[in-house]
Amino acid sequence: MSSTPLDRAARGWLDHLRVERGLSPHTLKAYGRDISRYLTYLAGLGVRDPKAIDEAYDRVVHGDVRYRVVIDTATIGANA
Repeated sequence: MSSTPLDRAARGWLDHLRVERGLSPHTLKAYGRDISRYLTYLAGLGVRDPKAIDEAYDRVVHGDVRYRVVIDTATIGANA
């Protein structure tokens, strides 16, 4: 199984949330689903490295309807 820099960054972020922030297993599971969907979306755009995502690109992605449908509605509500 190959691991891209983006995959490793996502795992590191989830580990940080688990260890340093002490988030609940349910929250981590939801965030894991969301980040997995986001990584799939980014892979479809050809993005493999976190350095390829700059602030302007990130704003475009968040406005992209294709991206918005992959995020769990519970996560959206928690961040509203």
